Amino acid sequence: MAKEFKIVHETEVDGTPQQTFDAATQGTSGWMWPMEIEPKLGGAVGSAAP
Repeated sequence: MAKEFKIVHETEVDGTPQQTFDAATQGTSGWMWPMEIEPKLGGAVGSAAP
């Protein structure tokens, strides 16, 4: 069984919080499976990998 792990990365980006969230979460269906993301600081991220 695989071990649970966490990856943390912080960076500065140009754009409003909404623009940044939209860029990371919209239009990704071509290369990524569907994900549920809470749009808030510390929000949960979950997925059901195919």
